[in-house]
Amino acid sequence: MQTAVKVVQLDRILAQYGPEAKGIRDQLKSNYTNAADLVLSGDQSRQMQLDTPDAAARVEGVQTRIRGLAPKNDLQRGLQSRALEISEELAGSRWLLIMSNKRSVSAPLLVVLVFWLSLIFTAWALFAPRNMTVAVALFACALSVSGATFLILEMDHPLTGAIRVSGEPVREALSHLGQ
Repeated sequence: MQTAVKVVQLDRILAQYGPEAKGIRDQLKSNYTNAADLVLSGDQSRQMQLDTPDAAARVEGVQTRIRGLAPKNDLQRGLQSRALEISEELAGSRWLLIMSNKRSVSAPLLVVLVFWLSLIFTAWALFAPRNMTVAVALFACALSVSGATFLILEMDHPLTGAIRVSGEPVREALSHLGQ
């Protein structure tokens, strides 16, 4: 959502700058549309296309063109400065997106966690009295722990999987670009 807001802000600032920034706005819309298609695809291999030299060149191209603007007055200088700040923040967001595409939960930790939880629940099941209440309680606890583990793994990768970050802010931002 923050990235979508920053893209719209950058577009509005460039619109205020004047007609000299029209080409930059068009390039920004094109870049953001391509990036949004990759991110919202839900396909991790397509999302890795954000980490290519070509993608980096497109982002840096917008920044270079903003730097290349020739402000005629103080208002345009301020708008250029603000546009550069936001474009730097967007470049940082791009890197954050690329870095978050890699899993942070290590496989050995997950194996140890599953082993210990299995051992604990097996011990409880072996030493607990045999009745329906205990069986239901153990099943509910096991379901709760496995659900929590599933949520942790899903939240570790927010752009793919069963639980994803909403794409609505991105689509909304795209509808406002170039206006």
